[in-house]
Amino acid sequence: MTISKALGYGLVIGGTIVKVPQLIKILISKSIFGISFISILMESMTNWVMIVYSWWRGNPFSIYGENVFLLIQNIIILGFFVSYGNKATPK
Repeated sequence: MTISKALGYGLVIGGTIVKVPQLIKILISKSIFGISFISILMESMTNWVMIVYSWWRGNPFSIYGENVFLLIQNIIILGFFVSYGNKATPK
């Protein structure tokens, strides 16, 4: 049980940094070229469903916490689509 909990929280910690390299690259290039808006939107919706379902079922945060941080990072990327949408060219 302890190993399972530790692995769950390890995934939550890993989820906090999964998209950081992508976010940094977008910030440096000031471009969203090559990123699919629909795929980020669908991933965000999937994360949201997982969070709500797991919370509703009373699951511990270690089960769905990774999705919380992935959703936050996806929302930031979706915000970049608004900011850099007209400049979606390769650099």
